Formats: sequence, C-alpha cells, structure tokens
Amino acid sequence: MIATRLFTAHDAAREAAPDSMAVRSIGQLKLDERRTQRAGPGRRRGEVDLRDLVVQERVTFLFEGDEATLAAFLESCRQPGRTLVVETWTFTAAQRRGDPCQLKGTLLGIAFKPQESK
Repeated sequence: MIATRLFTAHDAAREAAPDSMAVRSIGQLKLDERRTQRAGPGRRRGEVDLRDLVVQERVTFLFEGDEATLAAFLESCRQPGRTLVVETWTFTAAQRRGDPCQLKGTLLGIAFKPQESK
C-alpha cells in the first residue's frame, strides 16, 4: 500500500517532467505491529471486538526525492477511504540545488487478520 502510493507519485512526477528526480531512494521502510492496542471493556453478547478482525501496524519510512513527489505521497495518505494515517513526518529540504529532499516519518495503518477455518 505504501510502496504503491510512493511509486504512483514517482510515476506522475516522471510523466509530468521526464527529467525530474522523482524518488531517488528508499532508505527505510519498516513495518511493526503495534503491541499497545487498548483493551476495551468486556464484550457484550453479540458484539464484535475489532481486535479479532484487524491488527494496527506502524510503518517507519525514510525516502529521498524531489519536493513535489514527496508532497504528492503525503497527500495520497489524506485521500478518502484511506487505511493509512500519517502519525509523524519530518521534511528536510535539499542542501544544494539538484540534491534530493528527505522525508522521514511514521504511518499508522490497519491490516485484516486471516480468517480462521472452523
């Protein structure tokens, strides 16, 4: 999901300007299950506990590229129907003209647990 959004932004940048830097590198893309999910109150008869169906995940990332591509990636996380939420991000501008910018942060997302066969 994250890689798809990043490469969609990359492809759009290259289509608009074939000589653009787009995405230069992926320095980190790490997925961790969040272990601090809150335990809700006791379940009533007939209620569904979402923790039985989905697991919340945290993704840590570090990308380098041009400003427009990295901004398009962040914007893609804000679209309706998203399953990713930007928790933190830090943007570092290029030091010199022609150098890549850097985007570092964490995203929260959900993943559906596989159904157990009965």
